[in-house]
Amino acid sequence: MWAVSEELVRLSELDPTIALDGVIGEDPRLRASKELGVKLKTAIVERSAQVAMRALEASAVERQQLIEAMRAAVRAVEGIRELRLTGQNPQCHHW
Repeated sequence: MWAVSEELVRLSELDPTIALDGVIGEDPRLRASKELGVKLKTAIVERSAQVAMRALEASAVERQQLIEAMRAAVRAVEGIRELRLTGQNPQCHHW
């Protein structure tokens, strides 16, 4: 998120004694940085390009499945961004 909307990152507001729901992998309070966000954003863009190329070679059914998966991913990111912009806690939102 730092790489896209730095103003939405508020790690200082997270209680370090409470586990973060929905976090997969390492606790971001330990290692998160804008630089790491840029690397992750680059990886996401590269992977998205690979999926797009795969979609071009896929059958119509497979292409539709890939498109739906990408739409779901975009909706999730947009939902998290909206929650943060409105001051709501994405950790408490049940998707």
